[in-house]
Amino acid sequence: MTKALQLFSIIFLFALSTPTFADTVYVSDSLRVGVRTEPENRGDTISVVVTGMSLEVLDRRGNYMLIRTSNGIEGWVNNAYVSRKKPAKLVLEAAEEENTKLKKEVDELSTSLEDLEYAHAKLNDKYEELQDKNKKLQQQLDATFDPSTIITGENRPLWQSLLLLALVILLSVGLGILLHRRHLTRKLGGMSL
Repeated sequence: MTKALQLFSIIFLFALSTPTFADTVYVSDSLRVGVRTEPENRGDTISVVVTGMSLEVLDRRGNYMLIRTSNGIEGWVNNAYVSRKKPAKLVLEAAEEENTKLKKEVDELSTSLEDLEYAHAKLNDKYEELQDKNKKLQQQLDATFDPSTIITGENRPLWQSLLLLALVILLSVGLGILLHRRHLTRKLGGMSL
């Protein structure tokens, strides 16, 4: 029996030494205020207003104010329960709405940015392609109209060189004939043959 008593004592002491878990609770941000017929606590309650309701102030007396609710109920409430500042509940709701709106805007802008980056990459590729094409065309243009290539014959096919040589020979013969004729005309005293 002593062993059973010892075992029971150990279990009992162990149970006492373990921490007990308490529930966690929070103070409610929701407030319900009675709207009274008179500006005092003894007046009858005709309605209730809750946190976040907008109230129109019609009059003030001591610690009370005469209010009108959005649905037209008029009565007195204690000044201690109202404030010019919006309650945290409404501020939080407005902030959450703004946050949702901004998240949507960020998503839309991110999509637009991705589209613009894609378009930019495509335009960059097209620009580089046109730059290469322009460079090749400029090289062809430079080779076609470069005066030094006419004389040196660089970058010119053989038939163009032969044609150029034939033109030079024809011009030389033609010039030689003209000069010879002129010389003969002088010798003959202005008579032409």
